[in-house]
Amino acid sequence: APAIAVAYWNLDESATLRDVVLAVRADEALHRDTNHHFSDRIRVGRESLYEDLDHADDKPHIKY
Repeated sequence: APAIAVAYWNLDESATLRDVVLAVRADEALHRDTNHHFSDRIRVGRESLYEDLDHADDKPHIKY
C-alpha cells in the first residue's frame, strides 16, 4: 500500500492495496451514514445540534 494511505488510514506497514480499498469503503460508509443522519434532521426541521445540547436534561450544560 502507498505510504500516504498507510499513514492516513493508520494501516499496518504490510498493508496491501486490498486493505486500502477496504479502509476507503469503511470510511465512505461512515460518511454516508453521517450525511443521511443530517439530511433526515433537515427534513424534519431539526438542523441545529445546539438545540439538542440546550434541551438535554441528562447532559451537562455546554457553553458555546
